[in-house]
Amino acid sequence: STSTSDSITIDSNINLYVWTGDTYDPGGSFTTQGTGNFVVATSSMASLDTATNTISGDIMLYGASVLTVSANTTVSGGDIITRTTASLTYSGTPTLTLAGSGSLGGGTATTTFYNLTASGSGTINASSTVAIDNDFNAGSKQWNFHATGTPLTLGGAFTPGSSTLSFQGAGNANIPALSYYNLDISPISGNATFTPISSAGWYNNSWGYRKSVTIDKTKVSTASGTTLSDFPVLVHIAGDNNLKATSSSGNVGSADG
Repeated sequence: STSTSDSITIDSNINLYVWTGDTYDPGGSFTTQGTGNFVVATSSMASLDTATNTISGDIMLYGASVLTVSANTTVSGGDIITRTTASLTYSGTPTLTLAGSGSLGGGTATTTFYNLTASGSGTINASSTVAIDNDFNAGSKQWNFHATGTPLTLGGAFTPGSSTLSFQGAGNANIPALSYYNLDISPISGNATFTPISSAGWYNNSWGYRKSVTIDKTKVSTASGTTLSDFPVLVHIAGDNNLKATSSSGNVGSADG
């Protein structure tokens, strides 16, 4: 069955459920209060597509359900949980704001946003791949990405704020080339390889003698064992003729680099 409504505000601490196989498309703004969650059951479809929406609790999506966000929506509880093949997607140009701490994803589908922004401090644990097709404002939150492969993709601008983005997958992962405030690489287990995704950057891709430099995170600490997050690096490479100045039969245009 299909259900529609005008603007609706749910009583405090009451959840709204879209039952199995149903479709829910509100005809106005949608608001839960207190700890009220928005729950979309297995094989159901729901839309948040009018005015603005506020979920005071969490969004919870179960097997094969789909939630399409088409209007600006705030999730104050912090959780957007997807189970098995449930998926979150969007249409139009909505901004979804995460205002609390919680979990993001959990199922096999990519969790997809147009704009994703953070409000307040806290920690977001993303266990599924996150795709942000436009802008990402990370605010002051800690973002922990646990997926392998490419755990985060971004199609627009990145505003780091005072955030920390931590990549913690147990397997190999590609890391977006962004201007981070804090970047942390802490695999939860194993010997995963984390590879920056190449970007245009300041260099010219046609330069044939660029060198990749890998910093061993186990060597980045003070004598007392305190981990450093912002520090100078001296790179010394001996015996590589490509790095000699052109005046010395090398390939570097200037003797000072």
